[in-house]
Amino acid sequence: MTLFLLAILGLCNDSQADPSARRADIEDARADAMENQLLDLEDWVDEFGGLQVIRDDAEVLRNEISRRFSSLLQLGGGRRVQVGKNQYQRGLTERAIAAEWERASGDAIEAVIDFDRQLKSMGVDLIVCPVPAKMELYYEDCEIDLPERFPASVPRIERMFDLLEADVEVVDILQAFWEAKPNAEVPLYELNGHHPSGLGARVAAELVAERLARYDFTGQDPERFSERRRTGTERVDPSVPMKAWQVVDEERGLPYEHVEDGEIVVIGDSHAFAYFTASWASHIARTTGVPITDLSESSGGGRAHLKLGRLGRESLAKRKVVVWILTGVILGSSSMDKAVITEQPMPVDDGFTADEVRGRIEEFRAQKKEDPNARIGLSEGQLNKIGYDLIKAEEFELAVEVLRATADEYPTSANAYDSLGEALILVDRPDEAIVALQRSLELNPSDGLRRQTLTRLATLGVEVELPRDTESR
Repeated sequence: MTLFLLAILGLCNDSQADPSARRADIEDARADAMENQLLDLEDWVDEFGGLQVIRDDAEVLRNEISRRFSSLLQLGGGRRVQVGKNQYQRGLTERAIAAEWERASGDAIEAVIDFDRQLKSMGVDLIVCPVPAKMELYYEDCEIDLPERFPASVPRIERMFDLLEADVEVVDILQAFWEAKPNAEVPLYELNGHHPSGLGARVAAELVAERLARYDFTGQDPERFSERRRTGTERVDPSVPMKAWQVVDEERGLPYEHVEDGEIVVIGDSHAFAYFTASWASHIARTTGVPITDLSESSGGGRAHLKLGRLGRESLAKRKVVVWILTGVILGSSSMDKAVITEQPMPVDDGFTADEVRGRIEEFRAQKKEDPNARIGLSEGQLNKIGYDLIKAEEFELAVEVLRATADEYPTSANAYDSLGEALILVDRPDEAIVALQRSLELNPSDGLRRQTLTRLATLGVEVELPRDTESR
């Protein structure tokens, strides 16, 4: 740790160094941080007798967790309402560790290492943050007697060793959680969920920010962002209050907002979130004094690098660091694809920019006039997804065009017309929306889709007979 701090101090005192010398200093600081992380992991594992001993002990833990979870499902018939919310959530969080063993036979490490290599070739650094399972920190919640700081998740530890040996920088968040736990005024994880709490996000972000201190663009305006305490609710159970530390932009006197062109980019899934702009990314911005780009999205941890690659080479080359927040389950998965960093930006998930989508639709309509059997060349699911991605991006008129093209391409699809009707409602074209929604009903949709379509029509003032379960809500 001493070498690491000295390296950081050296960077701060040598602001006039030429770019090559500055990069060399950054590399030295990075190497020291990684060496310290590796030594910490080795000491931690040795404390409990080595990886093989830990595997044997953890197998007992896994079996116990799996047994308890099975009992909960048998008790409740697999349904939350019968088990009781708290008990069901406890079962899910107890299972969090066991799930890592079940999926650890795959290897996402190759995809992570490949992405690290691509970024390095562009002068961009990658820092991987494997998020611990809740039960790695709170054994007592499942009433299992384990020694303090027992390394319960063997796959997560093994993956960290693999990455460090491949020269991929890793930050072990669990150690910071262990240090914060005894004096934490609130839990570091949600009470009824498995995500880090507002305090957990804050602690994790501050640890990551220590690594980012080696870059000269950080720390120049430490008073730019502040924090204030707020109370929100848990993601899984909104009835449970959750304290959070909201990040505030002092220049504007408003809650902090991320930027699109930040030199630091955070990618990950819902484990990186918190409420009231109190996420990992927000607190990294607060601690470094630098607004950043946050591309995290729910369930997106294993795909986040694909989304980042579609920003295009020119956009990525302007970044300095990517912070990737990954759960142990994802690191043990076999389903992670290698990223392709495209030459041109392709922000729509299916590989098309908004202009390309518009051009493709115009081409399709022109071909349709000459040949009624012309096809647009995309599946209904792809078109529907592009339409909703455009809605999320607030490209509402283009979304309508995409979803109208979907209905033209798949004229017997009730879902296509329902989606078109929803988009038309958003652009305040109620008469057209009613026509589309009524067409959806004529195509004999499923019961669930029928209820959804009837509800949309009711909001437009159309008299419909709603199913009883819909009326009672």
